[in-house]
Amino acid sequence: MITLAALNPRGHRLTPVQAKNLPELCEALNELERRYLADDGSSFVINRGVSTPEEQARIDPAHPNDAHVKGSGVDIDDPDHRLYQWLESHLEVLEELELWMESKVTAPNHVHLQKYPPKSGHRIFIA
Repeated sequence: MITLAALNPRGHRLTPVQAKNLPELCEALNELERRYLADDGSSFVINRGVSTPEEQARIDPAHPNDAHVKGSGVDIDDPDHRLYQWLESHLEVLEELELWMESKVTAPNHVHLQKYPPKSGHRIFIA
């Protein structure tokens, strides 16, 4: 089970926007993980959740106000691409849970999911 603490491992003081978005993201991720576990048997390993603007500037300066800063984005380890492949073949689950996924083209070693659509509106997008 994914907890709010797992999505905020540094214990950042949340902004009002993050405090609103993080529980919604957590709920969607828990349902997604439940379905993935039923098929694959693997749990999610979160490697990044909420970020401060300063952390974001250091990690990805090209996207200063991305989903991590808003408390609505998460990166899940996926070194063997099994999760990505499962999600690609279960886009209806992403749609039902109102999640969008970054393409492997721009996120090669993890799955980035977010709780709001990108500018393109595509369920799988390139950042």
